[in-house]
Amino acid sequence: MTHLLQDLRYGLRGLARSPGFTAAAVLTLALGIGANTAMFSLVDAVLLRPLPYPHPERLVRVRAVNPEKGQDANLNPLDFADYRRQARSFKDLAAMATPTFSLTGGGEPERVRGALVSSNFFRAFGARPALGRDFQPRDEQPDAEPVVILSKRLWQRRYNSDPGILGKTIVLDDAPVTVVAVLESGFRAPGASEADLPEVWRPFQVKENMGRGGHWLPVFGRLADGVTIRQAQAEMDALARSLEKEHPGSNQGWATSLEDLEESIVGNTRGPLVLLLASVGLVLLIACVNVANLLLARAGSREHEVAVRATLGASASRLLRQLLTESLLLAGLGAAAGLLLAFFATRLLSRLDPEILPRAGEVAMDGRVLAFTLGISGLAAVVFGLVPALRTARGAVLRQGTRTTPGRRLPAALVIAELALALVLLIGAGLLLKSFWRLLRVDPGFRAENLLTATVDLPVSRYGEPHQISRSIKTFSRGRPRCRGSSARPASTSPL
Repeated sequence: MTHLLQDLRYGLRGLARSPGFTAAAVLTLALGIGANTAMFSLVDAVLLRPLPYPHPERLVRVRAVNPEKGQDANLNPLDFADYRRQARSFKDLAAMATPTFSLTGGGEPERVRGALVSSNFFRAFGARPALGRDFQPRDEQPDAEPVVILSKRLWQRRYNSDPGILGKTIVLDDAPVTVVAVLESGFRAPGASEADLPEVWRPFQVKENMGRGGHWLPVFGRLADGVTIRQAQAEMDALARSLEKEHPGSNQGWATSLEDLEESIVGNTRGPLVLLLASVGLVLLIACVNVANLLLARAGSREHEVAVRATLGASASRLLRQLLTESLLLAGLGAAAGLLLAFFATRLLSRLDPEILPRAGEVAMDGRVLAFTLGISGLAAVVFGLVPALRTARGAVLRQGTRTTPGRRLPAALVIAELALALVLLIGAGLLLKSFWRLLRVDPGFRAENLLTATVDLPVSRYGEPHQISRSIKTFSRGRPRCRGSSARPASTSPL
C-alpha cells in the first residue's frame, strides 16, 4: 500500500508536469469511454435488463393475424372477452387501451393520459395500489358505478398527496367518477415511456355495440404455471377456429399469434443496437491506440529519467508498476470525464419516443453501468499502457543509463492498426449514411408537403354510441377550416 500511494503521488506529479499530454490523453479516452458507457446503458436497458414485472418470462403479447390479407393487428374487444372466458392456458388475460381524458374540478382543467384496463390487468403485471383497492370484475359491468385509479404522480401533483382522496369524486370527460385507489409508484405500462405513462386508470367495459369488425385492443397474457407458449398457441388456434365458425362474417381468416412480451417490445432493434455497441467498442480501441502512441512519444523524453532510476537500483518490475499506475490514473481521469459525457447522453436517450426506441425511458446511470465503466477503464489502461510500459522499463534496465534511439517498428505498427480500425468505422459510417439518405428519398406515393395529421379524442360521456361518433365525424369533415397564417385556399387545407 505504501508503494502504491507513492506511485500515485509520483504519477499525479508527472501528469501535472505535462498538461498538454494529459489533456490530450484524457479527452481521447473520455470520448471512447463516454460513448461506450452511454451505449451500454442503452443496450442494458433495452436488451439485457428483464422487464420490470414479476416473472416476466411468463408474459406474452396476444395479436390478431390474418395471413390471407397480410394483416397483423390488436384484438377485437368481443373476441378478447370470448378468449378470456374460454382460454385455460393463461393465469390472466388482460387488455389495455390508452385514450386521453379531460380532467376538471379541483384545479385547472387539463388533458391527462389515461388507460382503460380489464379488472385483472394490475394482477397480471404484479402491480398493487398504494392506497385503496384494485379493480373488481363488477367494475367492468355497464351498469357499475364509474370508478378510477389515480397514478401516484397525478395524486402528488394535483391533489397534494391527500390521503382522503379515496371515495371522492372527480370529473373525467364531463362525467363524475369515484376515486378508489392510488397506484404504487414505479409501475410502468408495457411499452410506455416516462412521458407517456397513464395518470388515470379506468375499467374497460366490453359492450355488444362495439362489433367484431375492428381490431384495436392491445391484449397481454400471463401464462399459467407449467404452460408453454407453444401449448397456449395451440389452444388459441382452436378457439380462433371456433369463433370463425360462430361469426364467419367478421372472423373469417382471423387467427391469434402469441409472442414473448419482451421480444414484442424490443422488436427489430436488437441487431442495430448490438452493431452500435460494437462500433463504439472500435472507437474505444482507436482511442487506446492513440493514447499508446502518445505514451510512446512521451517515453522518448523520459528515457533519461527512467534510466537514472534503473541505475539507482529500480528493477524492471518496479518501473513497470510505476508506469502502469500512470496509465491507470489516465484511465481514471478519462473515465470520470467520460461519465460526465455519458450522463448527458443518457438523459437525451431516455427522452426518445418508445416507438423509435423501446424501453428508452428505462435508460439510466445505475450500478451496472458504473461497473461496466470501471471494467472498460481498467481494460483500456492495460491495452494502451502495458506495451509502452514494458518497452520503456525493459529498455531502461538493459541500457543502464545509456541513451539510445528507440525503435520505430512498434509506433508504426500502432499507427497502421489505428488507420485500419478507423477505415473500418469510416466505411461503416458511410454505408449507414448512404442508407439513411436513400430512406429519406423513398417516394411515399403522395405529396407530403404541407400535410398534417391529427387525433381527435371524443369524450365517452357525449359520444358513447357509434352513431354519435359517426355523426360528429361527418359534422367535423364538412367544415373546411383554414390554417392560421396560411395563404392556402380552403380546398387545399391540411386534411385531418
